Amino acid sequence: MALNEMPQEANEAWRIFGLILANQALGRKQEVDKLLSDYIVRFPKDNAYQLAEIYAYRGEKDSAFEWLEKSYLARESRLTYLKGDPLLKNLWLDPRYKALLKKMNLPLK
Repeated sequence: MALNEMPQEANEAWRIFGLILANQALGRKQEVDKLLSDYIVRFPKDNAYQLAEIYAYRGEKDSAFEWLEKSYLARESRLTYLKGDPLLKNLWLDPRYKALLKKMNLPLK
């Protein structure tokens, strides 16, 4: 189980990211809220894409698109995973997703 494995992750940002996703999958909203607040405070730079993934996975589309825009403006390399990222699945049908693909000169299909 991810909750047992994630504490062993050496990179703290990835460890918290994994714990957020695992707790979200288990429906532990309070734990996710706490971990997410901590993540935003401690790792605000170079992690906008991961924050977009978290918010998309939570179904919070507006926040996900805000963080995707920040990732785009920061030219984060992780944006290369945008098309087809399963954590962003909740965004795929949103017109803002296609607009972002177009802005990045990526195929819409």
